[in-house]
Amino acid sequence: MVQTGGLTRMGFGPSADSGQVPVPPDDRTMFVTFSKGYPVYEWEVREFFGRAYGDCIESLHMQEVQPNQQSLFARIVFHSVSSIEMILNGMSKVKFTINGKHVWARKFVPKRLKPPSPPAVPPVFNLPASLGF
Repeated sequence: MVQTGGLTRMGFGPSADSGQVPVPPDDRTMFVTFSKGYPVYEWEVREFFGRAYGDCIESLHMQEVQPNQQSLFARIVFHSVSSIEMILNGMSKVKFTINGKHVWARKFVPKRLKPPSPPAVPPVFNLPASLGF
């Protein structure tokens, strides 16, 4: 565990011994999209956010693609939720230009697994007893 600028670099934000509740990675993640035909590389994203916001990225996950294709999205996990708040500045999504290429960013919304459907139960009919059923 490394403390830098008041942030704990362990994967869950501030440590429990600091008196703060750990923040899960999904809550510290942004989803960024890139325009087809204008490839944005991981090093460009890291450099842009590093210059604009300092050492704020815990991990960066670019879309996995074939060697001759470009990533169209990435997930960025930040050390702190406050980085996302600072980047979005009250907006639901923001647009950046990284080396002349447009990049949209928004808070990551994880897809939750749907709970299993209850088993199908045949309908029950309440028929009057006078019908002899």
